Amino acid sequence: MSAKIIDGKALAAKVKETVWAEAEALPRKPGLAVVLVGDNPASRVYVTSKRKDCEECGFYSEEYALPAETTQKQLLELVAEDKLSAGHARAILAAPSPALQRAAAKRVIEERLSVRQTEALIKTLQKEAKAPQRREDDPIALYLGEVEKSLSGRLGRKVTISAKGEKGRIQLEYYNSQDLESLLTWLQARGREGELYE
Repeated sequence: MSAKIIDGKALAAKVKETVWAEAEALPRKPGLAVVLVGDNPASRVYVTSKRKDCEECGFYSEEYALPAETTQKQLLELVAEDKLSAGHARAILAAPSPALQRAAAKRVIEERLSVRQTEALIKTLQKEAKAPQRREDDPIALYLGEVEKSLSGRLGRKVTISAKGEKGRIQLEYYNSQDLESLLTWLQARGREGELYE
């Protein structure tokens, strides 16, 4: 029997075409979800190649990159309870403090935010954490800063309070039209109950 040279690339492409056709016929699109903790270069290369394979086979792929200091307990508690997906957990762990992480998780569950909406929420909270601090010698500014933090944690969104003399402004951020509608409904309900004025 004589040896036969095989074109590995051509064979792989043919197999992927077959897999693609079979995947298209399934009622649910198959996929691969990878949780990558830390930044190991070899793992990064491997995960990137698997994502490319998924694209070529008609699969969806998701990657959840987490900081190296992420604890397993932090991540798995809400995921195990099936209240959050791994994508939600990854986004929430990027919040600047444990209090904001808890507030964001609560809001995601209550409002059923998508992973993309959760990421937008966390980006806003991260920007807020990096915002310049108020003057330490101004007691009103310090008080307003504490109120901002408290409201941001309770509402799961950026809250900005600016004062100019006797006047001022309170701003609540929203992340899309659905989020705006949810916020307005919440504010109206609290206004009727008198909670906004306590």
